[in-house]
Amino acid sequence: ETGNDSLLALGIRGIGQALWYQGYFQEAIDSIKSSLRLFQKLGYEKEISDATVIISSIYGNQGNYEKAFEYAQQALQLSTFLKDTPNIVLSLVQLGYLYKNVGDYATAMNYYSRGFNYKPAIGHWPYRYLSICTGELYADRQQYDSAWYFYQQSFNGNPGSKASMLRVAQYHMALKNYDTALHQFIDLYH
Repeated sequence: ETGNDSLLALGIRGIGQALWYQGYFQEAIDSIKSSLRLFQKLGYEKEISDATVIISSIYGNQGNYEKAFEYAQQALQLSTFLKDTPNIVLSLVQLGYLYKNVGDYATAMNYYSRGFNYKPAIGHWPYRYLSICTGELYADRQQYDSAWYFYQQSFNGNPGSKASMLRVAQYHMALKNYDTALHQFIDLYH
């Protein structure tokens, strides 16, 4: 109603993210792409990079790795051009996560290492997400001491993180510490 295309684009992107979190993947992609077109019209390059990473994540959640890789590469190129460290890190994490999901752990670790080389701010979302994903990779490789270390790092800046708490509960399940895992899951879902 205000005629402010900037607010409209941000609102549409927010709606797209909410749809994604609810599992409405195609509607989320359509909404984020709609916001992407507005950001492009406005010349908001950082927001274009943000939206592109989100689209990659949604495609990855769907298992559409071809599209997920395509959008993650675009996001990495744009964020690198813009020297936007948080989005560079998130793009690298997304690429690592995709490689992990297809079973290429060595390439995944390479992307995560590259993310840490950018020295993301401890406690901020890119650092926390990179730590979670690195911990998951170590857990998948049954290197539980390293997984534990990175899971603990993921709490920096958000000690009540549900995403981190979930990984800790899964960690205890993997180690067959069932009582501890049960308490972690109960705490997580209450």
